Amino acid sequence: MKATIVASLNDFVQLERLYRSDPKRFEADLRALYPQLEGHPVADFWLARLDAEQPLDRNLSGEGWQVKNLLKALLMCLVVGLLIKLPAWAGLSVNEEYYYLQNGGLILLIGLLGYNLLTRNRLSTLQKWLALGAFAVTAVYINLLPT
Repeated sequence: MKATIVASLNDFVQLERLYRSDPKRFEADLRALYPQLEGHPVADFWLARLDAEQPLDRNLSGEGWQVKNLLKALLMCLVVGLLIKLPAWAGLSVNEEYYYLQNGGLILLIGLLGYNLLTRNRLSTLQKWLALGAFAVTAVYINLLPT
């Protein structure tokens, strides 16, 4: 395909056909040829077009929502469900209305925080532990407030 790309540099229709026939191969071959074609307006255009088509974040392109992310979401739903039923299952003698009033928001937030910490690969382990620590300090403080 490299020879066809070089031969078709001035034929926009042919380049478009090549691209549509096998976009991944076209992109790979054009990127391999680009050092030789640098400065050619058509090659510059195609490189800019290919770069513009790349999503900035794989999660925004729809490719990131896969089975592993669904399992992480289900895991966090399970954790939230367990925390909601904690007083009943642990046999704690607390006023359920007060428990939910005091901890309802925290329980939902831990689910959101947990999902984000599981799916965000850009955060370091230290940042994840700091986020969990800040959340734990907040949860302890809220539960130590007088009733």
